[in-house]
Amino acid sequence: MAIFPPSVFLLNNMASMNYFKELINDGPLKFLFCVLSAIGTFFVPLLPAIYITFSVIAFDAFLGCKVARKHNMPIETRKLWKTLVKFLYCMALIVFGYTIDEYILVSLDAHLVELFAGLICGVEVWSAVENLNEIDPTGPWRLLSKFIKSKGEKYLEITIDREDLPKIKKFVKKMK
Repeated sequence: MAIFPPSVFLLNNMASMNYFKELINDGPLKFLFCVLSAIGTFFVPLLPAIYITFSVIAFDAFLGCKVARKHNMPIETRKLWKTLVKFLYCMALIVFGYTIDEYILVSLDAHLVELFAGLICGVEVWSAVENLNEIDPTGPWRLLSKFIKSKGEKYLEITIDREDLPKIKKFVKKMK
């Protein structure tokens, strides 16, 4: 036995068609806002993670611009677009983590949103500390930069010296 008889679908189908006609006849702007609000309800639990991630990325980009100005380098719009693209990729990772947590790993609480957002924010904060160290090497972030460097050397089991940086940059470029 069916839960709903076919007559219910036929009657509701007519009402639904009238509703969509009215929605579209009221203008494309109203239709767009309705669609965006329906999609937006999916993102409501993710808004704090997305806002914080966006803020950290924007702060790092702002400091990067200050470093460029300090060294009399032009601020390139290409790099600003890369920052926007980086934010979109990070937002996609957060959304994917949420989707996997909620709909795939239902019996396992993996906290992928916290993991992805935390990794992204950690890398961006590290970059912000490096930029702050470039802007003012005598600031309190110098100690934080040394602490981060020592922890990185300990966990990666390497030493990072100034003379090693060109080798590391060449290695990273080869990997890309």
